[in-house]
Amino acid sequence: MTTFTHEQLRDRMARLREAIAEAAPALTASEALHLAEKLAPMDLDKFEAVWARRKADFPDHVSITEGRIIAKILDAAFADPLMQIEVSDEVEVSVQRTRDRRLIEAETAATGITYYHFIRDGALTGAVMLVHGNEADVISDYSANTATEALLAPANALAEEIAL
Repeated sequence: MTTFTHEQLRDRMARLREAIAEAAPALTASEALHLAEKLAPMDLDKFEAVWARRKADFPDHVSITEGRIIAKILDAAFADPLMQIEVSDEVEVSVQRTRDRRLIEAETAATGITYYHFIRDGALTGAVMLVHGNEADVISDYSANTATEALLAPANALAEEIAL
């Protein structure tokens, strides 16, 4: 962790408080101050690098929380070299069967709901419904079978950890 002088921390806190107030106007001044105090000593360059890696090609409106959980789903799916994903929203299929993670991420959250259909060896093994804006509860529903439950286990564990 980077060490800052008292003066540097005070300056970072003031700038962070202003940025937090602008980015999250629903927070009270006290909440913004508390958050700024927690973030000020953090190595924000490292945080940005980690976020850039985790956020990948998701649209900008996908939150950090949702990005982390959805990334876990994709990590688990693509650990299986035979798994493909089809992406759809409430109306149409936007990505046909693929292993192209960048394409999948780019089409995720095009609307308020995203469906991932998991296809292995040409057969549908399950699906998950993601409701965007629900943060840690982004996984709204999924196929009740052992293959899908196993695939989503790491993402569900992360979601539970975040929700605590």
